[in-house]
Amino acid sequence: MINDNYNDFLDCLYPDYELYLKYNDHIYLVQGLHEGYLCFMDNILSEFFFMYTAKSMYKCTQKFLIQPIFDGKTLPEVEKYVKWVDDDSFQ
Repeated sequence: MINDNYNDFLDCLYPDYELYLKYNDHIYLVQGLHEGYLCFMDNILSEFFFMYTAKSMYKCTQKFLIQPIFDGKTLPEVEKYVKWVDDDSFQ
């Protein structure tokens, strides 16, 4: 990631905690709603790109990492173009 790495980002996905990514001038919301549930959505349009439920947040994040949700690419593939942003930095 431009300002960190995706492993640190995913480690911060606590239940009921919202994190934001910026990719290609677009903001995305990543949220762990409860232990074992993760969603990734367009922050403006509220369109879901990925939702997954598993027995642990670790399994959810591992599934998230292999999803081609960044213009057909995975987070590890586009990591150097993705920025972790604060929720007040784009308002």
